[in-house]
Amino acid sequence: MANARPILKRFASDAFRRPISEEKLDVLHGLVKAKRDSGTSAFESLKIGFRAVLCSPDFLYLQEPEGELDNYALASRLSYFLWGNRPDEELIEAAAKGKLTKPSVLQAQ
Repeated sequence: MANARPILKRFASDAFRRPISEEKLDVLHGLVKAKRDSGTSAFESLKIGFRAVLCSPDFLYLQEPEGELDNYALASRLSYFLWGNRPDEELIEAAAKGKLTKPSVLQAQ
């Protein structure tokens, strides 16, 4: 099940509204791998990883560091303020490039 890691990475990054850390991805992948190694089907094994993501505080709550907001936190606050939903691809891309801390880009969004 070589493609489990990229699948989990994309799903968790979308759910968490920011890139997932390698440490958290390792834990998720370990859950899926352990389930798969015990004889569970690939699909059922992935579902365990998806459940873990959906039960995570990173998904359920807006987890933002104290102090000045980073680009991903700005993207989340902006999107929930304007649309009441998670950041879209354009906003996440702007956050990934570090552009949201620029006042002109933030105002344009």
